[in-house]
Amino acid sequence: MPPSWRVHVSDMKTARSQSLVDQKRSFAVAQRKEGKGTKIVKPIRKVMLAAIVTCLGAISVPAQASDLLFSQLFDGQSVFGPSDVWTPSNVDREVSDDFDVVGSIDRVVAEGSASSFLTFRGVYVRFYEYLPDGTPGLVPQKEYFFTTGYDAGTVDVTLSPAFAATGKHFLSVQPVIDGWYWWSANTNAPHGTNFYYRDNANGDGVWRHDNTVFYPNSDVAFALYGTVGGAGNITALSATTLERSGYLEITGTNFGSDGTVLVDGVSAPVADWQSTKIVAYVPESTRLATVPVQMVNASGIASNTLSLTVTARQAAGRVNWRFRQNGPYSLVRPAIGPDGTIYSVDGASARSPAALLPTGVSGPPSVVPSS
Repeated sequence: MPPSWRVHVSDMKTARSQSLVDQKRSFAVAQRKEGKGTKIVKPIRKVMLAAIVTCLGAISVPAQASDLLFSQLFDGQSVFGPSDVWTPSNVDREVSDDFDVVGSIDRVVAEGSASSFLTFRGVYVRFYEYLPDGTPGLVPQKEYFFTTGYDAGTVDVTLSPAFAATGKHFLSVQPVIDGWYWWSANTNAPHGTNFYYRDNANGDGVWRHDNTVFYPNSDVAFALYGTVGGAGNITALSATTLERSGYLEITGTNFGSDGTVLVDGVSAPVADWQSTKIVAYVPESTRLATVPVQMVNASGIASNTLSLTVTARQAAGRVNWRFRQNGPYSLVRPAIGPDGTIYSVDGASARSPAALLPTGVSGPPSVVPSS
């Protein structure tokens, strides 16, 4: 497969039915295009648009009490630890991993595994200082203990009071059970530093990387929820030069789970928003110049800026312009309206633009034109 998949829009004025759909990676829904009373000429186009509406209506996003601040998704490659404490067996082992958040953390979810016949007696959740050498502190900054919040290996607890994160810290989750293993994340490409381990029962009070396991250069899977309390920090853009409607990945820290991307002060269509990466598109109204890129989080706090040079979209023969979708497939076959608009439901994100006009990306769309 080619490394990047794209939607090729072929001379939409004279060959609207000639669009080719190739894509990249995913799992959610797209939204709908804003417009009124546009009628689709061919019956098959009506079917396609009806399928888009069906997909959108069938999927709902559960409400969260607080925002997702940071996450490392379970990747199924390995398990690390164990991270557990069990006095009858003289067990006291601990795994920790780093994160970078400025805000108030009120919920922790950790993905792990343990045998179903084992007895759960509680769980310790600890936050450690991030020392100058990149290791966890020896003594917790904050420790919580819960007697509930465990289900089939997953720890899901609400913190009271919330933990006030000031940037880089380490998280430790240690169930009171004899044999809980933490699932891997970001295998061979850890965010920050790879996980640490220590065996307190054996007098191993110093944190170390565990090189005895498969894929030691990895993270562990967890998510932190709460309220962003500081500015996001943009560390890199995926490109230094892009055409209007170009695909832009923004990486950094403390993005939270929602907000606005500004390119030259213009709000950009956003396809995906994660705590450390945002996928957006260069707005068509952006000046053809070197302009600032910035994100504003859900708390209204603006990040630093990085520069991007914006150029005009270039036609190539019958191809007016190229659009890179964020996912490897579309949930339905793209439909083309009589005005040249292509409706493509990217499977990668509920925020993903689904409407491609002859003049560029339109999004995030909210209403599919009526048939």
